[in-house]
Amino acid sequence: MTLRSENSLITATLIIGAFLVVSVEFVVVGLAEGLSSSLAINTAQYSLVVSVFAIGAAFGGPGLAYYLARFPPRRVLVWSLAPFVGNLAFAFSPDLAPTLALRAIQGATLPVFMSFANVWMAQRYGTGQGTSLLYTGVVAGGALSPPIGASLAALVGWQSVMFGLGLFCLLVMAAIYKCPDERGPQSSPLQRVRTFDGYLLGHLTLTVLTFAALFASYAHIAQILNDAGIQPEAVNVLLLVFGVAGFAGNWLAAKAVKWPFAASCCATGLVALCSLAVQAEHNPETAMAVTIAATWGGAHAASFVLSQARLMNAAPQFPAFAGSLNISAGNIGIALGSVLGGFAVSPAGTGVSTGTVTSVLAILSIILAGLMAGRKVAMAEDKRKTEQGCDI
Repeated sequence: MTLRSENSLITATLIIGAFLVVSVEFVVVGLAEGLSSSLAINTAQYSLVVSVFAIGAAFGGPGLAYYLARFPPRRVLVWSLAPFVGNLAFAFSPDLAPTLALRAIQGATLPVFMSFANVWMAQRYGTGQGTSLLYTGVVAGGALSPPIGASLAALVGWQSVMFGLGLFCLLVMAAIYKCPDERGPQSSPLQRVRTFDGYLLGHLTLTVLTFAALFASYAHIAQILNDAGIQPEAVNVLLLVFGVAGFAGNWLAAKAVKWPFAASCCATGLVALCSLAVQAEHNPETAMAVTIAATWGGAHAASFVLSQARLMNAAPQFPAFAGSLNISAGNIGIALGSVLGGFAVSPAGTGVSTGTVTSVLAILSIILAGLMAGRKVAMAEDKRKTEQGCDI
């Protein structure tokens, strides 16, 4: 096998792996009815099955990535997939406590897999294209797993769906195990500690605000579309348009990573405008509804790629750790945005639309991005002066 074909095979394996781990996170949305019945829990309790995964990713991922950086990347990727293979056992013996424990562990290892896989892709294709390629699997998993999972569960049961995901994760784990081993970018513990400087913390805060803006509306998008007077059948079509447009946004983001702050501002701003537009006009025309859904989906997916590439470039001495921090910050933003958006769409009502909440969060993220861009220019100027001083 030539080096090029070997790289292509590993690339495909990692994209499939990204699709599977993200599918495991979100497929439970489509399996709610059957899974909650098997676990003998109500809707409120079932929300734990969803949220505990995000909590695990937010608070467990960076620590694991920090610790596992001392091991060869191939071994880390194999280990990080092991909890997802646990779906094989879960499908046969569903119980609430083990389910929550498994979901929390899976959440903690998802950032590890994604960040180490992202580093491998970035080394071969560059940060922008590499992240975009890997996030093709993320976009597909997030958009397709709930509806496909629900459809398959209706035919063969939720146990078969979870078993199938576990089996495919096992196959991907075996494929990665056979890949050649190599070392990624190395860093000392001191360098990793220095990763937590003010500039990187600013990046992480920007990620939290960006994802909060994205999910303040997206977490409730079906209800938003229904409230806009769109028929349920049309809502499903628009959600499909949203998901498909994500692939285009993913591709465009790879071209825009050279201007991370400007591109992030544009993407977040478009999400806010689309959220406001769909709520401003009751029962919009079909062409307008499709245009809004496509623009919204493209900007939403682009934000994922731009955010990950931005953090990896901010800490090139330890990109895997920075990538895991970004995923952690993103999950915190998802939780924050979902809660704030939930208050706006709650039956009690707050007098504030989700579009308004999204817009406020988007404006805050754009202001911070502007400040960060100014800080980056100042840092570059200080570095230039220092280098000139050393040459004298």
